Amino acid sequence: MIRLLRRRPAPNAHVVRPPGPRLLRRIALRFFQSPPRAWRTLPGVRAPIILAFILPLAWYAFGLLPAFSASGECCGPTRLPWLPAAFHGEDLVDAPLLVVGPRHVTVDGVLVAETPAIVEAGEPPPLDALRTLLVNKKELWQQIRPDVPFPGEILIAAAQDLPAHAVVRVMASAAAAGYPRTSIMIQKLSSPLR
Repeated sequence: MIRLLRRRPAPNAHVVRPPGPRLLRRIALRFFQSPPRAWRTLPGVRAPIILAFILPLAWYAFGLLPAFSASGECCGPTRLPWLPAAFHGEDLVDAPLLVVGPRHVTVDGVLVAETPAIVEAGEPPPLDALRTLLVNKKELWQQIRPDVPFPGEILIAAAQDLPAHAVVRVMASAAAAGYPRTSIMIQKLSSPLR
């Protein structure tokens, strides 16, 4: 009779915890439930939420956002220079962009030459790197679109305070590479009142 009243041992008695759903069970996630007291600035509002709204506004107000560059440079060679303004202009075309800035000459963001070397030289140095890069772009165009004639157009964005001979030298190198049609990039103004 004593044997009948005794409970039989559980089949999982040797296991520390009985088997069952264990995914994300008994894990201490207290840092999600109650943040440190230092984060609480206003009742019910936490500082990271406030900073998420204030920091972008402060960046824009102090001019940090337009000058930010992921490469670490404040003003990289690919930034557009201050362009001259004009009343009558046309829309942009799909062509390689040649930027002649105060410090660098770039083609589609690739550094080709230094502008001070072009400006200060009495006899302007030959821009072989510019010519080579433009010839490669022309050959690539002809390989991709063999049935379409090459337009030979290039878009030049030149800073308005550069001497004219520096821009003319760059235009001559582009024409020698097979780009005879040049378009100068400007800031388009609204039409004047008469």
